[in-house]
Amino acid sequence: MLVSEWVFKQLGMFFGNIAGICWFGLLFFAGITSSLAMETPWMGFMKDEFGWGKNKGAISLGVMALIMGLPTILFYQ
Repeated sequence: MLVSEWVFKQLGMFFGNIAGICWFGLLFFAGITSSLAMETPWMGFMKDEFGWGKNKGAISLGVMALIMGLPTILFYQ
């Protein structure tokens, strides 16, 4: 049993569910904001060095992430 499961069970059914929703909602929000912060240098570099706009920089980043993620998707057992 995970520690988070144990803590949420100790809070009871109602408060445990509310705490779980808040906890994992904040964790999701932290992940999204961190990924945006990691993308900012790429966008700035593409704009400064190549004169690309936001759309072209975002598309290049998405394509690069897709290409780097495909081996995991295709070869995961």
